[in-house]
Amino acid sequence: MGRIATWIATGGLCASVALAQGAPPDQIFADSFEKPYISPIWLPDVCDVQATTDSFLADTVVTFDTGLDANCSGGIVAQTGGPDICVVRANTITVSGSMHVVGQRALALVADASLLVNGSINASAHVAQSGPGGGVSSSGGSPTLTAGGGGAGFATQGGAGGSTVSGNGAPGGAAVSPLALPVFKGGAHAGSASGFGDPQGGGGGGALLLIACRGSVTTTGAIYAGGGGGQPQHDVVFGGGIQQSKPGAGGGAGGYVVIQGLTLDIGGGLFANGGGGGGGNTTDDGTGGAGTDGTASTSPASGGQGNGGGANGGNGGAKSAAPTNGGGTASGTNGGGGGGSAGVLQLCTPAGVAPVVQPSLVVSPDLAPALEVPVQH
Repeated sequence: MGRIATWIATGGLCASVALAQGAPPDQIFADSFEKPYISPIWLPDVCDVQATTDSFLADTVVTFDTGLDANCSGGIVAQTGGPDICVVRANTITVSGSMHVVGQRALALVADASLLVNGSINASAHVAQSGPGGGVSSSGGSPTLTAGGGGAGFATQGGAGGSTVSGNGAPGGAAVSPLALPVFKGGAHAGSASGFGDPQGGGGGGALLLIACRGSVTTTGAIYAGGGGGQPQHDVVFGGGIQQSKPGAGGGAGGYVVIQGLTLDIGGGLFANGGGGGGGNTTDDGTGGAGTDGTASTSPASGGQGNGGGANGGNGGAKSAAPTNGGGTASGTNGGGGGGSAGVLQLCTPAGVAPVVQPSLVVSPDLAPALEVPVQH
């Protein structure tokens, strides 16, 4: 069986993804192609046609760019008012290395027979840069001259920014159910100030679909889709004078991860925590601390530390903890940004088939209620 080495380059990083082509159908489905298969939520038709690629293997340190058309072996699904979805399609998919996903498109890994993640997939935001399919919308108020920015909302409301007291600055973004949205997308980015050099809100965590059409998704590794930390307040002019930017910006919301299959065996770790808000600043040539990106643990991302008389940013949402508000100051001009909400982690199986959740599984936030996925016979 021939093998094709596909080289993916992003920002100077390269990695190989091996694709094996041309496996005959009788080696793919022992029970024939007519075996029952799911109609996945968000991509209901993706399993209707058999994959033409035998296997997709990411077994090294891989930077996978969804913006490169050649990487989307299963095509690109356009969404009106939302991010396009880059579909990777194969009979079997294995991620045993470290796969860092970037690009504006969301990512769907769609296997016919089996999908295994025993390495890691990272679709997180970093500071103001959103994850793949994240940051499509803005959520939470922007920093003003007298108010820290609000954190982005998703699973819960985002934390409010600080002004003269904690939480009375810009409002946090509203909570939203992803299934109520018309498109599949990741977390929202937090509001950003519009002036030159002013703080930018944290980016939204990415959007990721893991699908096994006629078999099982098994995870023993880790999947990340955290929100980005908000930028801090800082002195925008170097020298003896002090000219502060607007107060700290809010943290971005965690992303949306959906795992679907005829059966699921889920262990390892799933993380979609919110980013922390940026801290305030009062010192000449100084800066507050940036909010921390959403963590790869059950602990919340820390808000940035205030510098001088500046207030601290709020913590991001994690596990069962809601994001916290940014701190305030007497003047209201040096407040912290609010923390971003955690994202959504969801499992989908056919009616009467409960997902197998291993006792060792670590999740943050808690899993959303499982959904029933339709089956075609």
